[in-house]
Amino acid sequence: MTAVIFDQGAAGADPWPVELQPIAALNPISVNTSASGNYAVHTPAAGKAVRLWWYQMAALPTNSAAVIAGLRFGAAGTLFGTTPLSQYGGAIAHHFRDGRAYVQGAADEVLYVNLSAAQTVYVNVETEEVVP
Repeated sequence: MTAVIFDQGAAGADPWPVELQPIAALNPISVNTSASGNYAVHTPAAGKAVRLWWYQMAALPTNSAAVIAGLRFGAAGTLFGTTPLSQYGGAIAHHFRDGRAYVQGAADEVLYVNLSAAQTVYVNVETEEVVP
């Protein structure tokens, strides 16, 4: 089933229909890590791709230093959603185009969080596994 909603035009003119793709099942995932570098958030089943709909990252207020956190598909993929988080605690949450869009990796690519320093960061995501 495909839902249709109405989106307001850029100039505030008449709305036009926007087609939403059906979502099989969202996987809410919560992880935390204190290691610098990559940490696996979602490893897809063989032949599937991870589709990221929403993410949230937060640093503990007891961290001893600031940390830059970002997401990537694949161990050496391009970082996106890169955000500096204060050593006194900080959070970021983001969905893509008000929940009407997503970011997707290639088949068999793991979704990683990448930390610039060994500080505690909590990551929450909503993902879906799809056949690319």
